[in-house]
Amino acid sequence: MSNVHKNDRKQSKFEVMDHAVILKKMLRELSIDRNFGYKVRESREPKNFSVWSEKSKERWRAGEAARLKKLEYLDKAFLTDKRRQLDAEIMRLMYAISDANEIARPVCMRECDDRRANQNMAIKVCGRIRIILQDIMDTLPIDKNWMTQVEPAIEKEIALLKGWRKSDGPMRKAVMEADRQRGRAIISQGLVDAAGNDAVLRAVCAALNISVGPEDEESPGPTGVQG
Repeated sequence: MSNVHKNDRKQSKFEVMDHAVILKKMLRELSIDRNFGYKVRESREPKNFSVWSEKSKERWRAGEAARLKKLEYLDKAFLTDKRRQLDAEIMRLMYAISDANEIARPVCMRECDDRRANQNMAIKVCGRIRIILQDIMDTLPIDKNWMTQVEPAIEKEIALLKGWRKSDGPMRKAVMEADRQRGRAIISQGLVDAAGNDAVLRAVCAALNISVGPEDEESPGPTGVQG
């Protein structure tokens, strides 16, 4: 059995980022190459259309063509906006993962919290991507079969991110204990004398679970002079 701590082992690849790249390619292909599976709207003839007069039919066809043209224009504008939103969220996902991974070995709780915040952001972004895609599905006539491919990829990325975040637990605990030890060392090296304020000192020690002895009893005030 290897005696190298698992946090010190070099991974051949970073699966969280690798799968995020795969998801990015899938979403870009869906957005650009497939146009989100958009299907041009088709008109449906009214009931008993066959018995209409030719003049009525031509008038209806002209109005229907104008309606479909307007809807197609609105659909394209809607898709353009959703494509912009999706691309922005894709980049937020990549940035969040990269920023978290940059803090590979945090040395204080502030760095641990920054790493955790970016991991949480990446998970939130995956949820936003799902909302954008669902909005498209609910609004436009599209081929929904592609969702059977994209949705599992999003779910896998979320699972990988949560697993990555959970694996930081021992590291966060070690950094937290190191921070506490540093705090105790500062106290022991003369913070008492430097502070010169018992109330401040006791508050700091209480936060670090350090006992500084019982509080001094208040000395009684001056007694009145009896006549």
